[in-house]
Amino acid sequence: MSPHGEGRRYHEANAGRDSKPVIFIFEGNNILWMVLGCGLALLVFRLGHDQLNWSIGESLAAGLVPLSIISLYVILLKSGKPQSFDREFFEWIAIRSRQALDHFGLMRDRAYFAPPRSKPTRRPNHPSSKSSQSNNHGQTH
Repeated sequence: MSPHGEGRRYHEANAGRDSKPVIFIFEGNNILWMVLGCGLALLVFRLGHDQLNWSIGESLAAGLVPLSIISLYVILLKSGKPQSFDREFFEWIAIRSRQALDHFGLMRDRAYFAPPRSKPTRRPNHPSSKSSQSNNHGQTH
């Protein structure tokens, strides 16, 4: 390399830092959700088979319930979506549920989620229009 800074330029080409780990269709932190789902599935299976004396088929079916719920959560609300998509979806569900309960009269305490609905009222006329109307009525032609 010459003292003037000419010569070879080295560029970092390590794309491993930019990528996320992928197992099947689950990437990044979604893998942790799937590990949690598998752990819960094994726990429910063992509980059903050992403690409740269910058959292997019944225990397997019960163990697939938490795994299925977490898989649907990851596939529908996490995978390929913006980071806060799942939280915003559940906030939207909470707001709409609160509004529906309020609409049917089941929940009347007004909180942040459901502002009161009021019937539109007639706005009063502008004060300058009242004074001009009263002046016109007092005049004779």
